[in-house]
Amino acid sequence: MTSPVWLFVLPGCVSQEKVIKPGQSLLYSQHIKGNTKVSATELESFYKQRANRRWLNLPIYPYLYLYRLGLRTYDQAKVEKEINEEQDRYTQKVRAAGTDSIEIARIERKHEKKLNRLNRQLIEGNWLMRKGEPPVAFDSTLARKTTEQMQNYLQSKGFFRSNVHLEYTTDTLQRSRVTYSITENQRYFIRKATWVTTNIKIDSLLTANAPKTHIKLNEGYDGDKVLAERDRIDKLLKDNGYYSFSKQYIKVVLDTIPDSTLNIDSTLRNNYIFLKTIINNPPDGSTHKIYVVDDVYFTEDAATRGRGERDTILFNGIHYLSRNHRFSRKVVNSKILIRPHTPYSQQKSIETQQLFGNLDIFKFANIYYDTTGGKFNARIYASPLDRFSYSVEAGGTVTLANGYPGPFGSTIFKVRNIFGGLEVFELRATGSVEGVAGFISEGNNNILSSQQLSLTSALTFPQILIPGKIKYFFSPYLPQTRVSVGYNLTNRPDFRRYGFKGTFSYLWQPQPQKQFNVTVLEISRIFSDYTKNPAGEALKNEILDLKKEGSTLWRAFQKAFVSSINASYTYSNSNNMRQKAQYLRLFAESGGLFLFVPQARDLIGITQSDSTSDGLQFYRFIKLNADYRFFIPRGRQSMWAFRINAGFANPYGPAGTLPYEKFFFAGGSNSIRAWSPRRLGLGSSPDSLDAKGNYTYKFEQPGDIILEASVEYRTPLVKFSNFNIGIAFFADAGNVWLLRKDKTIPNGEFAIDRFYKEIAVGSGMGLRFDFSFLIVRFDFGTKVYDPGRRPADRWAVTKIFGPKSFFAPGQSTINFGIGYPF
Repeated sequence: MTSPVWLFVLPGCVSQEKVIKPGQSLLYSQHIKGNTKVSATELESFYKQRANRRWLNLPIYPYLYLYRLGLRTYDQAKVEKEINEEQDRYTQKVRAAGTDSIEIARIERKHEKKLNRLNRQLIEGNWLMRKGEPPVAFDSTLARKTTEQMQNYLQSKGFFRSNVHLEYTTDTLQRSRVTYSITENQRYFIRKATWVTTNIKIDSLLTANAPKTHIKLNEGYDGDKVLAERDRIDKLLKDNGYYSFSKQYIKVVLDTIPDSTLNIDSTLRNNYIFLKTIINNPPDGSTHKIYVVDDVYFTEDAATRGRGERDTILFNGIHYLSRNHRFSRKVVNSKILIRPHTPYSQQKSIETQQLFGNLDIFKFANIYYDTTGGKFNARIYASPLDRFSYSVEAGGTVTLANGYPGPFGSTIFKVRNIFGGLEVFELRATGSVEGVAGFISEGNNNILSSQQLSLTSALTFPQILIPGKIKYFFSPYLPQTRVSVGYNLTNRPDFRRYGFKGTFSYLWQPQPQKQFNVTVLEISRIFSDYTKNPAGEALKNEILDLKKEGSTLWRAFQKAFVSSINASYTYSNSNNMRQKAQYLRLFAESGGLFLFVPQARDLIGITQSDSTSDGLQFYRFIKLNADYRFFIPRGRQSMWAFRINAGFANPYGPAGTLPYEKFFFAGGSNSIRAWSPRRLGLGSSPDSLDAKGNYTYKFEQPGDIILEASVEYRTPLVKFSNFNIGIAFFADAGNVWLLRKDKTIPNGEFAIDRFYKEIAVGSGMGLRFDFSFLIVRFDFGTKVYDPGRRPADRWAVTKIFGPKSFFAPGQSTINFGIGYPF
């Protein structure tokens, strides 16, 4: 029987006579050999031509076939005729519209849209041609240019005596195979490096900062490091007053070192070089000048209309220009790092712009330096945003694991500069309805709705509010103090949970990649009620049974007071998809410290006996979490993504458990995607079964310890004019455990001698709909290894079809998500 896969791809196995013009050959392959020190991946980036993509490295060209299929129906003359006809219709319609400007604007919009489509079709072909690949005819001229660039790159890495030899052959099927033979020879190393300048001040500056150089002695020569050193010197000078300096004054000279100056092995002597960095003076023979700022002018209402002239107020050495002076000069002054009578600094100019850009007060803050009149003045022009603003968002969410859609909406109202000190007041209201299975899910089809409502007010100050002068230490680091108070309501099928929450937090960013967030106080007052319906009664009875057996889970459904302090550190160097990137978030939290203050406990009205009764619950705990992600690009648009997530929480004190919101959960669209949200775990505790013997995963599984790891390969699938569709293949592994043994949950606690046997594994694939401003994803995950099943059933997929297939009850899950999972 002929495989349907082969029926699909065999048309791609086209003969070259049909796709290549006479006298040409198809570029079949390119190969690099002979390199030992420089990787082939680095050299491949210089290919001027890329061979048509093949299937499984066989002479089967699916994308070339798509192009040829579109070419058969493509008529260039017809497209040109359509363009001319569209131009004529446009002219006639505009003439008929007369002086109706609205109608003319509508005609122009339609004409431009259609003309863009036709021009794209004329240049790139029809839809099939654009999705496919035109045949790549081998071009020896481009191959020689590739050879030259490889040669240049090798020399830039210190292989000055390297050689790249081009070889290519063409077979009887007009297929060309290209080989680039690399002869690296020995690499040159830097034995001595120095700089030369006649400017004493520049020489002193370079000497003081010499330890920061990118040039290291006895390392191989690297042109990229030489360029980085030029950039470092250029920045160093511009940060120390040399406003008019540029890199064109920096010249790097390489030379071999005379034998007599080196005490090294004679076999290595000829492979060492001397690197000399020369700082030239301006062409007119003058010396480089240090520019000192005379005056600083800040215009707070640039690009705005208003009556009257701006008046000027001098405060702390800064000239403030405005028509009404709405902003606190003391706070604005802390954001201006450019000071009078100090040398020009490019870095302080950049940081000043960043400080103003982080305020959410101004549209822009541009800095110019005025050298007229023999002075050097800094002029800052800032344009304010509207004082009042609001935004509304609405949409829908789908919990496809349960097959239930639901709407969501949010409204944000902002008041900027509410007290005149560049503060931002924000009032946010959000609401959503989604399908859930309840804390206890009796079967896969028992779907009910859950409503969520929150109202949060927040006030953000553009500085660290700490008594004393220590707050000025944070001024260059985008500081913020945020105070918020909110109300949250979750109305689920089986219980209702609502409460109030207040936070007081500090945020600052010492570097673009690093951010700190310290919440010095977080207080929550939580209330819970069972619903008066069968689902609520079932949950209540289940919780009471667990309480009788010694479980502490019942506390999660009591009224509670939760206080904590926490801190987080975030590092991210992700700039674009073409570079390796890392993300790290460290989080630490201590709960209940507020309760060690007797006056605080009296104010709240709790007693020691509450923790062991049905009264108001209070908690003491320590929680740690680390989330690490690593991204490796593959090609121009594909990527490998990795994630490791680990967390630990230790409840202590009379309660002996965590607040429900502080537990770890596994499963869901941002976790182990083969499980529904919060349904994986605990450890290897047995999964629940229905009357038919199917695994139901009906309980949420709160844990004290979490371990997760994920790997995902992302690659584009189809591109459209307004959005792109990508595909991802993923594998997830992990689980959650209790810290201490609970007799109601056998094998639910973490044990060093068996935890590795309890790592659940899921895999699958997903679609990514990229709308540039939003990424919507659907992930299909299936269970590979489930430690909660009976030992004979733990390897979940043993047959593609049958009772253990992908489509068996509880076996697979479709998760919906916004954005990437990590």
